[in-house]
Amino acid sequence: MAIRSNLRVLHSLKEAKEGRRIPYREIVSNTRLTKAQVSRYMNNGIKLFHADTIESLCHYYKCKPGDIIVLENNGSAA
Repeated sequence: MAIRSNLRVLHSLKEAKEGRRIPYREIVSNTRLTKAQVSRYMNNGIKLFHADTIESLCHYYKCKPGDIIVLENNGSAA
């Protein structure tokens, strides 16, 4: 099992709901995160999940922490 970021899915859902493309700069502007942070979450490059970052993303995407951070079964036997 692995913990991963589900932000790309949330982002796609928000774009579909709003009917427009949402650039990283808009997320950066509304969350006060850096473009690098947003990119790492979008591309599942996060190894350490900070509470304040998760909180900012939850406010922007109107979701709960469990919507951003998910436990994924990687298919390998334990």
